[in-house]
Amino acid sequence: MVPRPARAGRGISRVQRVTILDADDCVGVAKAVMRPLPSLIVAFALSATCVAATAQQPDTAALIASQTDAMKAFAMLDGAWRGPAFVLQPDGSRLAFVQTERIGPMLGGSIRIIEGRGYDDAGGVRFNAFAIVSFDPATRSYLMHAHAVGHARSGR
Repeated sequence: MVPRPARAGRGISRVQRVTILDADDCVGVAKAVMRPLPSLIVAFALSATCVAATAQQPDTAALIASQTDAMKAFAMLDGAWRGPAFVLQPDGSRLAFVQTERIGPMLGGSIRIIEGRGYDDAGGVRFNAFAIVSFDPATRSYLMHAHAVGHARSGR
């Protein structure tokens, strides 16, 4: 049994007990519940749940291989990079600094991580960002999840 919060009128929450069934439980439950119409509806719902629970899982090796192959498009960026950079301030002035980037594969090459840092003239960190780039074979699209200056953003 797993506790699950449920609504109990007027915004008061209570905890319900929910039983999670595996495939072996489904056959016995379906046989025991076969009675009049309400029980038949419950049995049908349980049978549908059991079919979904026993459905074949995706081939993990093929999934990772697809991701790894797609991420090869970013291999040319791997390494540690350093050079001059600047940003334009709201008043139009340029703020110059030294930018570094560390980029490389993780999880067997199925994702790429990126860390960027900008340093001021005294060597202090002025900017720091971290990102993960991945590929979703189901949608055939890349996803970037980035963290910088106290914010996190994701996008395809």
